[in-house]
Amino acid sequence: MTNTADEEYTEDTGLNLFDDRASAAGSFPHAMLGYDRPTVDNYVRDIEQQVSTLRQLTRHLRAEVAAAQREHGDSDFTRLGSHATQMLRAAEAQASDLISKAATEAERIKEEGRRVAADLRAAAQTEADDIRVETLSNLRDMREQLDTEISQAREATQRDCQASIEAAKTQAKGLIDEASHNSALAKSQAIMTARQLSEQAARDAEETRAKARSESDELLRNAKAESDKLLHDARTESDKLLHNAKAESERLLNHAKTESDELLRKARAEADEIKQTSHDEAQAQIGSANAEAKAVAEKVAALMADANEQHAKATAEVAEAGSQAGKIRADAMAAAESLRANAATEAESQIAASHRQATMMKDRLEEQFAWRKEQLEREIAVLLQRKDSIIAQMANLRQMALDATNEYPNADPFAAVAAEAESAQDEDSDSNQQWLSQAPEQPVGQPNEPTTVIRTDQDASATAVIPEVTGDKDESAGANTTAIIPAESAEPTKVIKKG
Repeated sequence: MTNTADEEYTEDTGLNLFDDRASAAGSFPHAMLGYDRPTVDNYVRDIEQQVSTLRQLTRHLRAEVAAAQREHGDSDFTRLGSHATQMLRAAEAQASDLISKAATEAERIKEEGRRVAADLRAAAQTEADDIRVETLSNLRDMREQLDTEISQAREATQRDCQASIEAAKTQAKGLIDEASHNSALAKSQAIMTARQLSEQAARDAEETRAKARSESDELLRNAKAESDKLLHDARTESDKLLHNAKAESERLLNHAKTESDELLRKARAEADEIKQTSHDEAQAQIGSANAEAKAVAEKVAALMADANEQHAKATAEVAEAGSQAGKIRADAMAAAESLRANAATEAESQIAASHRQATMMKDRLEEQFAWRKEQLEREIAVLLQRKDSIIAQMANLRQMALDATNEYPNADPFAAVAAEAESAQDEDSDSNQQWLSQAPEQPVGQPNEPTTVIRTDQDASATAVIPEVTGDKDESAGANTTAIIPAESAEPTKVIKKG
């Protein structure tokens, strides 16, 4: 670098005007969750002020070095190198500090975003789990309640049906017992009447026997038909009732056959004797018995019809209750299924909304992190540029020092003066000898005696250095000391050697 001192060290020209007065404060992008702007601006201004102060100090030191070089002709760059090293280390320390702070802050923002996203995700998952558990609990409670109601309705229907069946069985059993009793009573009365009239019905024995057999067969057929009908109807209600009714019917039939056979045997024995006398009375009694048996049969038929009607009604009620219970159960299951589907849909929508919110928060935090990272990268790039600029300035300063060293080597500043004095020695020899002869005598200087400086005028600006003169020429030739006598005028210092 060959720039002159005026071009290199001018403080208020070139890029120094922009470097000293430029500021990045207030030029950062705005963000909702960023740093406090006044704090950042103040910090940036402080850093810029420090850098500007260091630059001014560097220029000032350069100016002082240049002035010292101009005044003395030689300079010691040891102190200048120490300052440059300190400035470079300070700049590197500041840059490293800013980089570490930026990385720490970026990591903190990233960790905060992760923590917030994890909290939101955990809260959404917890809420969804609570909603799912509550929905399942409600469905379970409703299902248990519906099962309880259906069980109660089924039990009530079964109790009603059982009561109706028991009532029908009891009524049918009463009717059968009553019919059996009436039949037995009618048969006993007929037998008694036939026994009493057997003597009178001797003449009509054959006719009476035939009629009695036919009537007995008819009565047996009717009783058997009624019994079969009752047994058939009772069999549909209960096996036990059918068994009892069948056993009772068979017993009645056997008893009736036995009594009929006995009656026929006795009637045959006494028919001839009472046939003529008991024909009219037997005819009347048989007619009355037939009428009474017919009335009993009609009553039994009416009771059986009533029992069948009650049974059909009970069966219809049971079927209706079963259909109602099935309908209630189907409606309850449909309502429960609809409620479960609605609850599941609502839970899924809430979970999806929570996931969307968490995703939005995560994207937002990632955008903020990316923006802050980019901002810090820009700041780091600016600081690195400033560091490179300082390093370049230090390199320029070093190059300038080397150039100054080459231009102003460490030579003897009095060499030129000595040469000039030697050239003028011969010319001034006579005048100097004359001047010395007129000077007062001085004591003889010894080899180890220090130089004596004699000043007669405090304002004298120049001195003359001459060898000490003694009376003996040989002794003065080996003297190593000189006497410094103030010159009479303000002429430059001259060194005069003895001839």
